[in-house]
Amino acid sequence: MKSILPLLLVLLATLSSSGCGGTSTSAATEAGQDEHEHHHHHEEEHRPRDFPDAVGKAGLRHRGVLWELEHEHGDRQEFAHEFGEFLDVIDWLPEFAADSDMRKAEWDRVHAATARLRGAHAVVERKLAEGTTPTAGDVDVEAANAAFEELESVRAETRALFEKKKGDQL
Repeated sequence: MKSILPLLLVLLATLSSSGCGGTSTSAATEAGQDEHEHHHHHEEEHRPRDFPDAVGKAGLRHRGVLWELEHEHGDRQEFAHEFGEFLDVIDWLPEFAADSDMRKAEWDRVHAATARLRGAHAVVERKLAEGTTPTAGDVDVEAANAAFEELESVRAETRALFEKKKGDQL
């Protein structure tokens, strides 16, 4: 069965793409630079711009993960890669919150929701690490949904912080 996750990722990349570049002077430096640029470019492709963007992308990726698990993802290696990017976005949520003007109480809510999201997907992560095939039943959907509701609540409550920041940049 054809995977929808690559389509979601193309959409995400289109919405948040950024380029990388650079030159080097020696073959050894070039090889190291290419590796660095590849990693940097790869990270930039799925790294959100800010907290509101991260909440949205985490939600999209979560739905993509669930879809893949429900429809028996075909390529375990590709799924593991995409799942890893999903975990990256989850892990960046507290960082984006900390880099904003959020109050500590809001950051605490983001941190707690992030921990619940990681916990909700822990069995999938463990199975992928063990080389076994995860299923949709391995995600605690109720806990994940509650965590996303909390993140959406914080995003709504702090929207003005990010709109002001965008206005200041213009």
